[in-house]
Formats: sequence, C-alpha cells, structure tokens
Amino acid sequence: MVDHGNKGIVFPSTITSLNRILNGEVAGCSPPCYISVSKGINCNYVTGALTQIKNNNVSHNQQGIKNDGSLNITIDSNTFLNNSEYGIVFSYSSSNNSIDDNLFSDNSDISIYLSGDCTTNTIANNTILHSHVGIYLSNSQYNILRNNTIQDNQLGIRLFY
Repeated sequence: MVDHGNKGIVFPSTITSLNRILNGEVAGCSPPCYISVSKGINCNYVTGALTQIKNNNVSHNQQGIKNDGSLNITIDSNTFLNNSEYGIVFSYSSSNNSIDDNLFSDNSDISIYLSGDCTTNTIANNTILHSHVGIYLSNSQYNILRNNTIQDNQLGIRLFY
C-alpha cells in the first residue's frame, strides 16, 4: 500500500524491461488540501517497454494515474475512486496504450482524460460513474472507444479539438 506521499509510485523514463504494478493499493497520495503534485502512479515518458498496471485500488489522489509521453502501457482491472481531478490522464503524445476493464467512480473532474496529441489508444469495457466528465478527448485523434458503460456523469463523452 502506498499512502499519503507526494507521488505514490514513479516509473523513471526509458525503462527497458517488462514492468508490473499488481494487486496494490495506491491511496491518498497527498491529501487534496495540500498544494502539491499528487499522483497515485506516475508513468512519464515510459517508452522502452511494456508496462502493466493491473488489479489496483487507486483512490483519494489528485490524479490517479498520470502518463506524459508514454507508450505501450496497459491499465486493466483497476478501481479508481474519489480522485480529486482525474482517474487517468494521458498527455504529450502518449500512444498505443490500453485502458480496459476498469471501474471509475466519484472522480471529481474527469475519469479518463486524453490531451495533447494522444493517438491510437484504446479505451474499452470500462464502467464510469458519478464524475463531472466520463471520457474527455482533447486534441487527440485515432483513438478507439468501445463497450464502455458511462452513467450518471454530468457529461458522458466530450470531444474537443
């Protein structure tokens, strides 16, 4: 369990082997009242390997999972609850990633957010409940959204270019 840190789990850039975060609890990495960077799992510029994030509870963070410029990350079978900004955010040309079979509930702003030329990502088989926006794609194209259940959000899917 990772609890009440600034960043819960940080992957350094250019990892060259298979990486896994399995069956963990990533909770409360910096209470929302602090002015700090608060990511449960931070995977910035991970490009050299397949990375799998599976069967984790990611809750009470500012951002559950933050990915900038990352490739080939699989995020599946996780639970994202009560994160104050985003459940998952991909930005800065993150590509070829998969967000599959996760539960998102009560993330204050956006459950899944792709921004800044994120391409060829797949978002499939997720359940997204009680957020301001369920899925938000901004300046991102060629992504696949398939078989997601999106209920009781203020906006289900928002596309912006």
